[in-house]
Amino acid sequence: MSENESIPNGSGEPEMLPVDAVDVEAETHEEIGEETPVIDVHAPHGGLHTWKDFWIHLGTITLGLLIAISLEQSVEWLHRMHERGALEDDLRAEALNNHDAVGLDVAIYDKQIAWLLALQQGVEEARTSGGKSAMTYPARPDGTPDSPRYVAYHVPETEAWTTAKESSLVALLPRAEAEIYARVYLQNDQVNETREQVRALGIRQGAFETRFSHGTYPPDMSGAQMTAGDLDEYEKVLADELEAVRIARVRLRIFGAANDYVLGGGTSEDDLRQAILKANVQR
Repeated sequence: MSENESIPNGSGEPEMLPVDAVDVEAETHEEIGEETPVIDVHAPHGGLHTWKDFWIHLGTITLGLLIAISLEQSVEWLHRMHERGALEDDLRAEALNNHDAVGLDVAIYDKQIAWLLALQQGVEEARTSGGKSAMTYPARPDGTPDSPRYVAYHVPETEAWTTAKESSLVALLPRAEAEIYARVYLQNDQVNETREQVRALGIRQGAFETRFSHGTYPPDMSGAQMTAGDLDEYEKVLADELEAVRIARVRLRIFGAANDYVLGGGTSEDDLRQAILKANVQR
């Protein structure tokens, strides 16, 4: 055996290498291969935006906003026009009903005036005769089922106008049209005030007649029962009531004229004023 020849160990097992001699290069490569690869982000070639791109982008946004606003305003305008049309329809329907009511109530006032004049004539006849002529109490006219204080008036409708004011819907109407309606319904307020005066004087008349009714109805009022002072007092009661009824009738006719002006499609305050002045002439 030569001196340089290796001598196998007696166990026949392969020779163990030192631990730090293990090749870790392969393991290192394997571990690196399992990691997520890193992606590099590169900016696009050229600038991010040019002035042209900026203005195009801004113009697109602006145009979109303008279209959206226009659509919204168009929907709102259509909605307001619908509300205005509905309001005008309601006001016209109310005016039509009031036109019919005015005609009926003017006829009632005419009958009431004729009845009060007949009462005045009876008082005058009793005074002239010195109490010898009996005073005939005329029958109450149709439309006054009990007494002047219970006259079956037709109260003018105001619900559409009142609701429009309280809900601010009046602002939907053109200014001139709203002012016309305001003037019409102001005349309606005057109608109600004069009716309250007629009602109060009717109660006064009824209270006076009750003194001579002796539990009968209509009251038994003869000239023999009433003194000259009673006749004078009764005449004053009738005169005050007659004047109140005449004023109430004129007020009702004025309201009717203004109401009819609206129904005719009038839009001029001057023409409306002329219609009111014409109706104010007593007939």
